[in-house]
Amino acid sequence: PCYEDLNEIISRGIAAITTGVRFEGALNSTLSEMERNLISIPGVKTIVTLLSPMTSPSYSAHANFSVDDLARMVVAPSSSLLDCSLRDGKLLNATVLFHGDAVPKWVNASCHHFNDLDFFSNFSSSVRVGIEHHQVTRPFLPGNLVSYPRSASMLANSTAFGTTLSRFLKPFRWLLSRKAFLHWYAREGMEVSQFCEAEQSVDKQIQDYCEISEF
Repeated sequence: PCYEDLNEIISRGIAAITTGVRFEGALNSTLSEMERNLISIPGVKTIVTLLSPMTSPSYSAHANFSVDDLARMVVAPSSSLLDCSLRDGKLLNATVLFHGDAVPKWVNASCHHFNDLDFFSNFSSSVRVGIEHHQVTRPFLPGNLVSYPRSASMLANSTAFGTTLSRFLKPFRWLLSRKAFLHWYAREGMEVSQFCEAEQSVDKQIQDYCEISEF
């Protein structure tokens, strides 16, 4: 994908999760309600965003996704904006928003797709569902993503994010051990100790995710 595609995906994700603030809808959820629902453990607060569908223009001519299709696709690894699969960890909480011509009857019938996820068992983990009848349209600038009559977005707090942090931390430690590029940051007033503190902070967060995953 090019930068225009990435910018469009990011803008669509922001537009999707903020529809509850900007419009009224059935089973609506505001950002404050999402925050209270998603972050139940103070140290585990990184949220993964998932969108569905994300298809190319060549596929749009013969595609017609139902609410059940959207619920099935939104939990798939290909729908995540981060290289992170929800099935690789335990799900603490999640919020799913259906956009467009979705009705509560269809949404309730599709919630069985969320039961396949591995939920955290030490407290009442849940998936909160919202419906917003305003569909997420394409941005004003031309892009390669397709708009559909209905779509879905998901915000998930999962311990699977710990594996993503581990992948990021490994090359960071390799570069830090060789003091690669540090002179550029030193010229701007930063110190090596700041990078070491950042490494320890990320490592501590990874340990928190690992401890929760063991329950």
